[in-house]
Amino acid sequence: MNIIVGLDQGSYTFNKTAKTITLSGITSNGTALTTLLLEQIILIVNVTDNISLYNYVDATLGGTVSGLVITVNYDTSSMSNTDKLFVCIKIPDPIEDILRLIERMVKNAESLGMVDSSQRQRVAVDTFGSTLNLGTLATLTTVTNPVPVGDVATLAGLSPKWNFIDTARIAYNTGIRNGLVWS
Repeated sequence: MNIIVGLDQGSYTFNKTAKTITLSGITSNGTALTTLLLEQIILIVNVTDNISLYNYVDATLGGTVSGLVITVNYDTSSMSNTDKLFVCIKIPDPIEDILRLIERMVKNAESLGMVDSSQRQRVAVDTFGSTLNLGTLATLTTVTNPVPVGDVATLAGLSPKWNFIDTARIAYNTGIRNGLVWS
């Protein structure tokens, strides 16, 4: 969790001669912070003079840390010990860490496959075997007592396209679907 020292919690004292910022009163999960790592310091700016003193992304604005005392490389001799500083640090937050782990667990529990809007698994077939058996289709040889129909679309109220759709569905079912192997 990122905090601004003096605003979110804790306080600091600035020593322009020693180029140090001493932090105090900072807690993490109810425990007083006694040490700070350099990686936890994000940014230090003298807001009175509008000058950056420390920035982790700028090698020229570096520093060191010992305990809760930050020593900046910037020459602060022209500043005042009472100048207002913006000190942003990252402190460990167990709740944030737990939430991050829960987010990972939820992400891992999500389906890895592709599903459609009805939650049906999608399967992509890349290749077929050497032969494709479509089975045998029944043929009509003799029609007895034919009933005259004005047009095929009026037969039982169905469009002729359904005959093609059914034929394609049956061919898929008998030729491709039966050849799928699940492991």
